[in-house]
Amino acid sequence: SAKVKKLTGTSIYMDIVSVGATINVMLASVLAKGTTIIDNAAKEPHIVDVANFLNTMGADIRGAGTDVIKINGVEKLHGNATYSVVPDQIEAGTFMLAAVATKGDLVIKNCITKHLESITAKIIEVGGNVEDNIDSIHVWCNKRPSKATIKTLPYPGFPTDLQPQMGVVLSLANGNSMIHESIWDSRFQYTDELNKMGAKITAQGKSAFFEGVKKLSGAPVYSSDLRAGAALVIAGTAAEGITEIYNLEHIDRGYENIEEKFQKGQEGEFLIIREEDEDGKFLLSKKKVDFAYAWKELEKAKAADETILGTVINVVKGGILVEVSGVRGFIPSSQLRARESEVEVGSKLELKILTLDVQQNNFILSNKKVYEDTAEEARKNIFSQIEAGQVVKGEVVRITDFGAFIDLGGLDGLLPLSQLSWRWIDHPTDILKVGDKIDVEVIAVDHDKQRVSLSLKNLEPDPWIEAADKIKEGDKVEGVVTRLKHFGAFIEVFPGVEALLPHNEVVDYQNETKTIVKVGDKISTYILKFNPADKRIALSVHEQSEASVEE
Repeated sequence: SAKVKKLTGTSIYMDIVSVGATINVMLASVLAKGTTIIDNAAKEPHIVDVANFLNTMGADIRGAGTDVIKINGVEKLHGNATYSVVPDQIEAGTFMLAAVATKGDLVIKNCITKHLESITAKIIEVGGNVEDNIDSIHVWCNKRPSKATIKTLPYPGFPTDLQPQMGVVLSLANGNSMIHESIWDSRFQYTDELNKMGAKITAQGKSAFFEGVKKLSGAPVYSSDLRAGAALVIAGTAAEGITEIYNLEHIDRGYENIEEKFQKGQEGEFLIIREEDEDGKFLLSKKKVDFAYAWKELEKAKAADETILGTVINVVKGGILVEVSGVRGFIPSSQLRARESEVEVGSKLELKILTLDVQQNNFILSNKKVYEDTAEEARKNIFSQIEAGQVVKGEVVRITDFGAFIDLGGLDGLLPLSQLSWRWIDHPTDILKVGDKIDVEVIAVDHDKQRVSLSLKNLEPDPWIEAADKIKEGDKVEGVVTRLKHFGAFIEVFPGVEALLPHNEVVDYQNETKTIVKVGDKISTYILKFNPADKRIALSVHEQSEASVEE
């Protein structure tokens, strides 16, 4: 064990891509002092999900879902966060492979199909059928699977957590198959149990070779771990006879009520969509019954003007697709409070129903209307109290190239790019992200246009005041090039204080030093004129005589 009073941020390179290690470092870093950078981080959907959850509690995590994650430590996390966890793609993939192994037909609801692309590709390769319905996925297979070669890889490759389940499919495939395990050393323990059921599998090191058999037979088997247990459940449903699985605690750790989800004979309401044929069979649909009930509930919600909750299932051109009670709806871009790029698949949105037409299957919603219904009264209340010079609390709700919009409690104020910092900022995202809670100063209130202008930099000490005590005309100072324009180069001559070096002076400097000036270069210049009140400094690369300075 180890103890420390305070963790300090650092750079960490993961020699092996690891979901558990990435999450643990993220958890340790959110309250650490300074910045932590995780290089070669895992990119699985639940890495992104954990980061989003921590950010809702006040953490500052950026880059989740990429190779590099940056965590800026915060003082504390708050506990008043409400969060919906993304659907588990491993559980969904388990049922998809069960459909192939049993030559079954099933629909898996409330899943993010993009997270299942590697599984979908392999199911199609072995002869299964997959229909992507955005928020649900339909999988069926009516023939013996074909042989295949599988290699497990970090996300978005084929997941090691579905390797044993795929092993059951390949055990029943027509032909010889191979799985190469590149992530977890002990993943082939399940093969001995499948061999007890009649499979023909040879495991050698990190590879396993499958000689497909036509059927499996029930037998007593032992679950060695979570995913091995899931594979044995699939094998048992596909086998002839009774299969007894021991060490169920492994399976229960990752699958809730798995026995109920596999159970036959569950009762429900069904719609007859094709009457009895010559073999005495009906074609039934439970989905259509569930759909009809869902529409009735939505009609009630629209009549009562209720706020409902929807899950984002896809970002498309012109808006967002959401799922509400199993019904797919559309939010136009104009009805979103945030930009499409700021909305994440799997997130929850509060919505109002604008249009609901079951005949046309037309379901249009608004996220903006939820806030507009109460915004007018809140806006009037804010305008009656707010005035220039006040420091108020707000939340970043939208970021643009020219600044950020801050929710002041029902009214969005503009924080212009020029008011973010005394130092030059290329883009607001350099220091802000949507969801940040910040203090800002009100610098202007326009009651006629109902606009409020804000400043973040006014809450910091004015660097020009400090510079006035440190810099005087005639001084030689070393500065850093922050921007290059056709009329000259901007030089930061004091922290937060920029001055323009004219184009002709830049040309002289380049000719004298035989270099090309670039952003980030350090340059020594002379202060010709310094007016702190107007925040203006005149620079030159040439030292001026005392007489010239006085003139």
